[in-house]
Amino acid sequence: MADQINDEIDLIALLKSLLKKKKLILKLTLIGGLIGLIVGLLTPKTYTSSVTFILQQSDGKQLNSSLGGLASLAGINLNSGSNSSIAPVIYPEILKSYPFKKSLISKEVFVDGESLTYKEYNLNKPIGVLSFIKKYTIGLPSLIIKSFKSTDVQIATLNNTIETVSDEDFEIYKNLDNIINISINDKDGNIDLSVTESSPELSAQLTQFATKILQDKIIELQIEKTKESYLFIEAQYNLKKEEFNKAQDSLAFFKEQNLNINSAFVENTLDRLQSHYNLTNSVYTELAKQLEQAKIEVNKNTPIFTVIDPVSVPKEKAGPKKALIIVIYTFLFFVLAVGYILLLDPIKSILKEINP
Repeated sequence: MADQINDEIDLIALLKSLLKKKKLILKLTLIGGLIGLIVGLLTPKTYTSSVTFILQQSDGKQLNSSLGGLASLAGINLNSGSNSSIAPVIYPEILKSYPFKKSLISKEVFVDGESLTYKEYNLNKPIGVLSFIKKYTIGLPSLIIKSFKSTDVQIATLNNTIETVSDEDFEIYKNLDNIINISINDKDGNIDLSVTESSPELSAQLTQFATKILQDKIIELQIEKTKESYLFIEAQYNLKKEEFNKAQDSLAFFKEQNLNINSAFVENTLDRLQSHYNLTNSVYTELAKQLEQAKIEVNKNTPIFTVIDPVSVPKEKAGPKKALIIVIYTFLFFVLAVGYILLLDPIKSILKEINP
């Protein structure tokens, strides 16, 4: 009971100390609101453009057994998931990949009637006031460090070569992670991709480019095994076609040279040439059929994208949300003011004990 009374007394004492300093709390709260207003006014406007599409997977079937047996002779398994779909969880990873970003920043965009690559736009666009202050205050140490050493990043590409990413590109790549968003609705299968930029036209263009690059990469991954099968059959077809032409020429030449000659040796040779021609022709014809089938399989396994909500130029800005910024800064400074007042007396007491 006594502890409860003490707690109530302490709480009343705290409230009294806050009421004594209410003018200070009000001043700091108003300063916070003013700073929030300034931040909101200085923060550049942003616009978000988006697209919604779905992936329609074709109902392709595996290559038949005769083709699989033929390919297996060369150590290629054509029936190991050739039409397995790419999991949607991979899509965000594609957006984060360096090949995707490298392709995107090289695209030509139109800004203020001028045509330039997105990389050039980023290198030439003016720095906002807040970004400038942040760069030369909080970011000054890292800026100094960068001036003394190179921070180029080396990455390994798919063909096992090493590619160096410059400082400029690396900064743009990091910014892309912040402005490009993708969400996948597991229930409906909808894929939403959006890009936020300082210009409504630019955000729409980047959304269009990013969607195309993403879809092309999904198609590439989806038909990779089927295309591997097609290329193998095409190579075998070309080899057998050359062998067939030679067998055909050899048979025709031998017949022409031995029109009026009747002998067992000639007949025996003619039979061998004819048998070789028939066998080559049979394999060549079968490969031609399999090549056409492989083309069909590639088309079957190529995913089809259906756009539900196409890209459009946004009419309303996505940010900054000035009211929310003001509320956040106002609340933050209010909390700081209250904390300062509540901690002021205990800190003074501690300092007196240390330095009596």
